[in-house]
Amino acid sequence: MPTSNDTLLSVNRLSTGYGKRQVLFDVSFTVKRGEIVLLIGGNGSGKSTLLKAIYGLASKWDNPENRRASVHFAEEDITHSKPYQLIQKGIVYVPQKNNSFDQLTVNENLEVAATHLHNKTELRQRLNSVFEKLPQLTPLKSRTPFHLSGGEKQQLALGMALMQHPKMILLDEPGAGLAPHTWQQNLEIIKTLNRQGMTFLIVEHRVKETVAKAHNVLLMRLGKVENDTSCYPIEPM
Repeated sequence: MPTSNDTLLSVNRLSTGYGKRQVLFDVSFTVKRGEIVLLIGGNGSGKSTLLKAIYGLASKWDNPENRRASVHFAEEDITHSKPYQLIQKGIVYVPQKNNSFDQLTVNENLEVAATHLHNKTELRQRLNSVFEKLPQLTPLKSRTPFHLSGGEKQQLALGMALMQHPKMILLDEPGAGLAPHTWQQNLEIIKTLNRQGMTFLIVEHRVKETVAKAHNVLLMRLGKVENDTSCYPIEPM
């Protein structure tokens, strides 16, 4: 369980947008090590943009008071880090759009996710670890994503993230398009990974199914994080 002083991710005064259109307004929050944090809000509230800004895929703006935005991960300033640098530091982003390669098999996709590894022994160990954590992928090793169900594709995306040995995973709408029972199965996988020490920040519309697995909920409205989440009470875990 996370402790009160064990902050893994700290976001401070984060603003951003696209062109001249501002989407995030002075957003601040923290995620503790070992938490599952659920990020909720209506369409256009800025949830996905927030993940992209944290991951360096959207620029960080200074706010009108000239207070600079900052993002810290494991007490290190990552405000201006590039995505490839963040992967090395232990934070991985899984977008809503599937990022696997349709012409490659499951096993090959996992290998591609770890192309930075030049040690074949280490690569095999990571592959074995992923199949151990995601045993449903084992009989699918030789299939291409074209022949996978939506839930299996999402597990493959999660497996590709796990090949990086992350400390934290940012998930954008991992339940999109999945049947309720399939999303519940994948949620159980996420919960199991969390019990093993993985930290998650998850954007998800399906609040009722997901909130029971979370340690904390962040509610976004009009590009800001609201403090009042009393409508989504979190049970002690």
